[in-house]
Amino acid sequence: MYSNERREKIIEIINDNEVISVNELTKIFNVSKVTIRADLKNLDARNLINRTHGGAVLLKEKTVTHLAIDRDNNDQKNLVLRKEIATKALDYISVGECIILDSSAVCFELAKLIKESSLWITVLTNSISIATLLQEKHNLTVIIFGGVINRFSVIEGILGIDILKKINFDKFFFSAHGLSLKQGLSDSNLNEVDLKKRIIDNSTRPIALIESNKFESNSVSTFTSLENLELLITNDNIPSETIEIYKDKVTVI
Repeated sequence: MYSNERREKIIEIINDNEVISVNELTKIFNVSKVTIRADLKNLDARNLINRTHGGAVLLKEKTVTHLAIDRDNNDQKNLVLRKEIATKALDYISVGECIILDSSAVCFELAKLIKESSLWITVLTNSISIATLLQEKHNLTVIIFGGVINRFSVIEGILGIDILKKINFDKFFFSAHGLSLKQGLSDSNLNEVDLKKRIIDNSTRPIALIESNKFESNSVSTFTSLENLELLITNDNIPSETIEIYKDKVTVI
């Protein structure tokens, strides 16, 4: 990986995790501490991060956006793509089911459709925004994971993971920052990566909701392979030859 690519990834990680240490970055990129310190010094000099003793933190004055980092709760440019996927995904939810929704923007669009539906279901989520949206509907039971709340109103970490031992859930709907044949599904928020891994390990029906512009891109950490998915739901604008390649590994809708 070239230095510019690594530095873009470092900003992506800091933007999602708010704080990161030199030791953690050396493990992620498999480079020396000297290299990481040089990267952080470069980014700090360009006013892209705040360098600290032993690591770096997110700039408090602004969110880094020049890299088109998709902390996609606030990104509207792909709204049409997300709505299309959410409409497809709604067809795979049945009355009486218990489903899990992650904190992605496409799952928020799915939650909007669930709210307007007559489905009697239980929804478990780590998104406060989704929980708030659905809580007043009498036909919906809403459960939220326990953990630490970040600045995006998302509960991070695995403090509440034991709830999976108490609830029999039917499907897990989730998105990712990147999807590729080689690396599978990946994300840059390390806390969410850990949570998604745990949920998928306990799920018999993981359903990925991935926008077409995320195909053949990779983020920082892979959390599952294509072979582990029951379904991959995406947009209709993907070239047919691309879809055929992915269909060798997973059912694509």
